[in-house]
Amino acid sequence: MMTLLGMAPQDSSAKTFVEKFPQHLTEFKMVKLPDGETTYEGKTTKVKNLYMSETEIPWEVFEIWALRLDQTAEEIAKDPQGKGVNATTRPSRPYAAIFIGFGHHTFPAICMSSFAAEEYCKWLSKRSGKNYRLPTAAEWAYANQQTPQENDLWCWENADDTTHEIQSKAANPLGIKNMNGNVAEWVSYGDSAKPLFGVMGGSFRDKFSKFLKNQLEPYSAKWNENDPQSPKSRWWLANGQFIGLRLVCQM
Repeated sequence: MMTLLGMAPQDSSAKTFVEKFPQHLTEFKMVKLPDGETTYEGKTTKVKNLYMSETEIPWEVFEIWALRLDQTAEEIAKDPQGKGVNATTRPSRPYAAIFIGFGHHTFPAICMSSFAAEEYCKWLSKRSGKNYRLPTAAEWAYANQQTPQENDLWCWENADDTTHEIQSKAANPLGIKNMNGNVAEWVSYGDSAKPLFGVMGGSFRDKFSKFLKNQLEPYSAKWNENDPQSPKSRWWLANGQFIGLRLVCQM
């Protein structure tokens, strides 16, 4: 079963485009960041023709890949591990318990590892013909051009210890929503040839007084310490209910 995705904009001057999944009746919006330069941790990065997802990636989009909803039962039976699907692997089924109490449709996908997030980007790039990836820490900081305000984000004080819908807060001046709070988002940093991964933006579990603009939190093994498997899953984080992802697309 082939899932046809939305067409790319005709040129990189388009301000937005929508990635559509017609067979699954879902989509997400990409917003062009203004061209420019940003200095992060003493290093200057150029930003040009770069689009960022308007919101965190929701479950109904992420699970097309994660649950192999784009494939028929026959295709899955012939390729149980998903290794033949556009040269990307598919995750094992997560323990359902790690999602209990968290929203699904229109809520951010959570608990994926950085490995799973990268494999998702590879799959989406193959399917769409575009260049999707995780943002770098510098790119994420560039898009977060707004000082956090308590009423503009979901944090410990107002989130009731859970995630909230991806469209539930107003956009920042660049048209990007929920960069601060709700879920922390995967980014890459360091050597581009062998990057490290962490999260930025804080989440529903953080007190507002601790929010620091563009603070990077490196990966911690504690994010998967309750996984009962041996070895532990490389796809899912048993303690990662506060972690989600946002994509960029280089045109």
